[in-house]
Amino acid sequence: MNKWYMTSGVWLAVIFAAHFIGGTSEIAVPVLAANDIGETVKYLNYYCWHLVSITLLLMSAGMVRAAFSIFGRDVAILVTALAAAFGLWGIALPIMVDQTYIEMPQGWFFATAAVLGCVGILRQPKKA
Repeated sequence: MNKWYMTSGVWLAVIFAAHFIGGTSEIAVPVLAANDIGETVKYLNYYCWHLVSITLLLMSAGMVRAAFSIFGRDVAILVTALAAAFGLWGIALPIMVDQTYIEMPQGWFFATAAVLGCVGILRQPKKA
C-alpha cells in the first residue's frame, strides 16, 4: 500500500466532508435563499457546488484506490494535478479579492493533498 496516496485520499475525504456538511448550511442554502440574484445564476451556483462535491468524492476514492494498486500511479497523477491546480487557484484567489486565508483556506487544503500525492508518486516505482 502506498501510504502517501492513502493519506492524501483520506485528507480529500475530510475536505469532502467539510465541504458537504459545512458547505450545505453556509453556501448551498444561502445561495438558494438569495433573492438578489437571478434564477439562472442561483441554480448554476448550486449546480457548481454539487459538481465540487462530486469531484471531491471521486478524487478521494481515486487516491484511496490508487493506494492499493501497483497500477494506481496514473490515477494518482491525475488527482494530484487536480489538487495542485485547485490549491494554486485557492491560494491566489484570496489575495486577488482581498480576503484572508482564515476566510478562504481551501487552497491550502488542496495544496496539502497535492504535496502528499507528489511524495507518493515519487516513491512509487513506475510500471514497466
